Amino acid sequence: MDTYIQWDTMMFETFFAEEPRAQDWIQRDASGLPILLTYGYQQSYRYRPCFANQEYLDYLKRIVRYAVEEVKTDFIHFDNFDLNAEPDSCHDKVCKAGFRRYLREKYSAEMRRERFGFENVDFVNPPQWNAANPPRACGSFSIR
Repeated sequence: MDTYIQWDTMMFETFFAEEPRAQDWIQRDASGLPILLTYGYQQSYRYRPCFANQEYLDYLKRIVRYAVEEVKTDFIHFDNFDLNAEPDSCHDKVCKAGFRRYLREKYSAEMRRERFGFENVDFVNPPQWNAANPPRACGSFSIR
C-alpha cells in the first residue's frame, strides 16, 4: 500500500478548521504575506508551511507515524519535497529568530561590531530579495 503525504502545502480552507495552530505554520515573505505553492502560476489556496517551525514538524511526524503504525503502509510518497529559492525565502518569526541566532553564533560581539557597526542583532532581518533586487546582483564576495 502506498501513502501520499503532501509535505509542502497546506490547503488552508479546510486544514485550519482541523488544526487551528497551523495558521502559525505558514511561510511568509518579507511583507508578511503567505508564500504560495507555484505550478506555473501561484495557487492561492495552497500555503507553504515553514519547515523551521517545530510545531509543523511535530505534526508531520504524527502523520508519518500514523501512516506507518496504523495504516501499515509499505511506501510513503512525499510530494513537493523542495525548498523555495530566493526571493521566496521564509521571513516568518521562526525564521527571523533563526537568522538572528545564526548571526550571534557565527560572529562574536566584537566581530558583529566590526562587520555591522553594532553588536545587538535582535532586530536584524534576513535580506529581502525580489525581481529588481536578486541575490546574484551582489556578485561574488567572501564572508569571514
